[in-house]
Amino acid sequence: MPMMRLTCTSLTLALALACSTVACAGQAPEPPGSGHRDIDKVNGGIKLPAGSSAGDVSTVNGGISLGDGSRAGQVENVNGGIDLGDSVTVESIEGVNGGIDAGKELQVKRGIETVNGGVRLAAGADVGGDLTTVNGSIELDHARIAGRIEIAAGSIDTGRGSHIGGIKVSKPGGSNWNNNRLPRVIIGPDSVVSGDIVLERETELYVHDSARIGAVRGGSARPYSGDRPELD
Repeated sequence: MPMMRLTCTSLTLALALACSTVACAGQAPEPPGSGHRDIDKVNGGIKLPAGSSAGDVSTVNGGISLGDGSRAGQVENVNGGIDLGDSVTVESIEGVNGGIDAGKELQVKRGIETVNGGVRLAAGADVGGDLTTVNGSIELDHARIAGRIEIAAGSIDTGRGSHIGGIKVSKPGGSNWNNNRLPRVIIGPDSVVSGDIVLERETELYVHDSARIGAVRGGSARPYSGDRPELD
């Protein structure tokens, strides 16, 4: 997903959520979003208990927490973090200001995107689309990202044994952007990037000897062995 679209949709998301009405959560676990009422708030956090289900879950000001084994449709937040327990299933995740932290075996049918905030997915995450952030770090472990991972600033660490459709480091826009800190991408042991790695700005790219990647466009990779590269 292009970075330009992220910045354009952030305001749209905030306005849409601010105009929404408050609804109640559903109860019985079923496929995410099917037959369950949405939970919409403007001010205040949302907590979905373990093993429960809801439709779309969204808030403007406040955190979102989904308990172990819970299911939901689209999860959207403007100002606040998103915390997901183990074995959570959702349609998609979108945030503006706040990090996304998920437990083991997360299932996301479509994609994950945030503007300002990191994304940490514990072992076994399966994302059916792209994983995108503008400002923040992305940390994975034995994950499958069917689409592309994209950042403008921050870092990507695939961890061990992850499978990713492609990687892009976008050129940031805006006259006030701080270019002093270079983005960093680490392709960990036994990880696979099936598509290209596209670097639109100078990037520190480290690739483990056991990893397999596509073509690197716009830069070059530094090979490493062992658990971690020797960082500059």
